[in-house]
Amino acid sequence: MTLLQTQDAVALFSSPQRVRRALFNSFAGYVSRYEKDVELWIAGEQLLLDDFVDERVTESIGGHDDVPEAELHHMVLGSQVEQIAPSVLVFATHGTTVIHEVLGDEGIPNRKYLGLIDSPYLSDLTNTSKSDLADFDPQFQALKEEAKQSARGFIAERQGELAQDFLEHARKQEFYPYREPPKTPVDTYRRQLYDGLLLTLEETIHIGKASLPHQKLIFALTRQLMQSEDLASVLTNVLGLTGDEVSRFASLLRRTSLSSIIAVADLLVARLQFLEELNVLLYGEPAKWVRERSQLHKILEGHTWLFGEEYHLMGSDKRMDTLMRDIPAKLGLVENDDEQDIPVDPSLRDVPDLFLSRTKWHEGAKYHQHLVIELKRPSVRITLGHVEQATRYATKIVNSPIWSQKADKHRFTFVVVSADITASVKIRYQADSEPGLVSRLSLDHPTELWALRWSDYLDLRREELKFLEEQIEITADPELLEYLKRRVGDLLPPELPS
Repeated sequence: MTLLQTQDAVALFSSPQRVRRALFNSFAGYVSRYEKDVELWIAGEQLLLDDFVDERVTESIGGHDDVPEAELHHMVLGSQVEQIAPSVLVFATHGTTVIHEVLGDEGIPNRKYLGLIDSPYLSDLTNTSKSDLADFDPQFQALKEEAKQSARGFIAERQGELAQDFLEHARKQEFYPYREPPKTPVDTYRRQLYDGLLLTLEETIHIGKASLPHQKLIFALTRQLMQSEDLASVLTNVLGLTGDEVSRFASLLRRTSLSSIIAVADLLVARLQFLEELNVLLYGEPAKWVRERSQLHKILEGHTWLFGEEYHLMGSDKRMDTLMRDIPAKLGLVENDDEQDIPVDPSLRDVPDLFLSRTKWHEGAKYHQHLVIELKRPSVRITLGHVEQATRYATKIVNSPIWSQKADKHRFTFVVVSADITASVKIRYQADSEPGLVSRLSLDHPTELWALRWSDYLDLRREELKFLEEQIEITADPELLEYLKRRVGDLLPPELPS
């Protein structure tokens, strides 16, 4: 069949190319099935599928359960093809279309998808005049669902390939802001978010086709957008993104800034890394080199959240007589009046490692909770002597007259902590069913004495961060102590390999 351009056709088709495109849109299934037997010529040029189809892949589907056998021809079409939707399935028999099915909003960036399904079953429907009622046929419904699933898989695969190609090219540009490999999970998330925004811009306005100066400007503005308070409205209103994940993310951004989200994520990820690396430091090969005051003490001084987020550090490695003068003032328990100052017993020369405190409301009654930590290096087990030392600390501190006479105004917890506890401590002190509780001392204020392993605190904090740990993947090896080297490298044992 040969079509020649006439004056009448000019009004409807301004060029042979428009005729070719219209014929492809109407007879793609027919041409595909009878490509070797039928030729279409327009103004001296043959209509070829390859002029419109960038890629063709044939897949066999069905042939099991109640799904009829069929061939699904996946076609990736060039952008010049006109189609009712970005992705369309056409069920045809002998080139004759039975029904069209639009695949939602799924599509291949800068391309269109056409899936041609050809099956003897569809011929039977047509021969028995049931094709108009195909949607009511259970076998056709099963075939359609399998075809849609296969088509979506094909589209997703091509989307991933195109996205990877685009990102690989984008990351090679000198103006790409994240050229350095990510060092932390949060760095990875920043880069993933940035890449996601670039991909969205590529899918919507095809930034890959822009000139390098324009791309440089777009890349810079995209990075600035990540720090913008208006990112939520840009995602939903300007770029028109939809979906549950985008909606949740945009909703979160309307309540807080992305920089705040990243800062919190950075903090939580850093804590997870700290816990894992501290475990290596206390129970791994480095444990034999760790010193108590010059190293472990100084490291924990900057990470007192390990003992409870609610506590504030009141004193570190200070003599008791100094603490007794400083802490009441910090808690606002005394006024700055020399006449009311209570002399501190000069015999209080002991030096507890960490003194932490918090103010708590309990059923309307306000009280101060004090936590005194006596830590030991991991190579030292907690002995009866350590328990007696902590008991002495407790007696001197809790019975001091600087605290209110009301017993419920102050509560004290004294903890001796190390990598392990001797059997003599476990045997002698079993005051409670709760592991680690040594005794409840009869002093002026409620007082508990505990002997704990470092692993008790590590497990407690890990449990608090369990949800976060399940959501992210920390790729850093704890054995390398990367976080500790970065934050407190000068406090680590010099014997550690560099």
